[in-house]
Amino acid sequence: MFALNELTILVHGPVTAGNLEEVLKSIEMWREAYPGAYLHFAASMIERDVSAIEMQFWQQQHVSELEKRRKLVIDQVSQAVDHFSVADYQAPIAPLKFDDKVNNTNKMIATVKVGLENVSTKFCLRIRSDMMVANILACEEDYKFLAQQAVVPDLFNQQVVVAPFFTLNPFLLERLPYHFSDWLNFGQTADIRKLWDVSPVSEIDARHYQMYPHASHSNVLEREFRSRFTPEQHLVSRIASHNGYKKLDHHNEAGMEIETLEVLRRNFIVLDHQRTGMTNPKYDRVKSMVQTRFQCLTNRDWRIIVADGPAKFSETLAWKKFVVWCYLNLKPKLAWSRLRRTLPMRLLWWIF
Repeated sequence: MFALNELTILVHGPVTAGNLEEVLKSIEMWREAYPGAYLHFAASMIERDVSAIEMQFWQQQHVSELEKRRKLVIDQVSQAVDHFSVADYQAPIAPLKFDDKVNNTNKMIATVKVGLENVSTKFCLRIRSDMMVANILACEEDYKFLAQQAVVPDLFNQQVVVAPFFTLNPFLLERLPYHFSDWLNFGQTADIRKLWDVSPVSEIDARHYQMYPHASHSNVLEREFRSRFTPEQHLVSRIASHNGYKKLDHHNEAGMEIETLEVLRRNFIVLDHQRTGMTNPKYDRVKSMVQTRFQCLTNRDWRIIVADGPAKFSETLAWKKFVVWCYLNLKPKLAWSRLRRTLPMRLLWWIF
């Protein structure tokens, strides 16, 4: 079904003198894993992120030194890949949650779009530079499964693959509709372009919950968000609403669970991270966390949703919903700090 000479691997992320060796080793691994495929790298940042306005205040010698280092990095990576591109500077927006973590959503959007401009093959694997998937072609089993179930996409020409972390179950911990992981996409290049054909996130949306209260049904985890939508929702809700599905109003809008799973069922594949050899060292601990079992949808969950439908899948979650309710409502009331940190998760681990 998939031929390597029809595949472009688009890796995107920052490149600096500090991580240059790591980037080059990663490129070697991609070459070894996918001989015959095209390899593109889209840089979100070269050496240092500096706006044109900020650079006006620099002394000329500092500007020259930065440009010299950037050229060195660009030359090294360009020689190792089939195509190298650099995104224009995008300023960070307000943090996604009420914390101080940098929000580079618009930088990611700009980088992916620049990278996709130069992809000419039928299929594309778009992936973060801190990740690896050793055998993405193993997804052929999932496409065959969809054919057996006679599932026809209504957003794309063919279903698009997403990672299980963090493709969220909209019924459980963080009840966020259309939250399908943005770690990677695999599928037809035209479909991936369609998915990423979005405008930058506005500062107004990024600061939504500084100006408006959270919905009354929001749980403690959902109240942590500052932004009206997550980056994942920004992508999926746009294309879904343009094709007949309900437009998302805010990040945890109620009553959209079944519709979310129907969009997932028809148009996406949740990657089997073990079968395909997906690794992300930065998030390795996520795989073994108990919360992951309640937050994220697995390939096995996706197959149940495809075969039985979203409504029947939701009926299988009754016990998990009860445990999540206990976790969210009883955990804050535990008096002892040690028990508050450990007991609920140990209880969940014992149950499951």
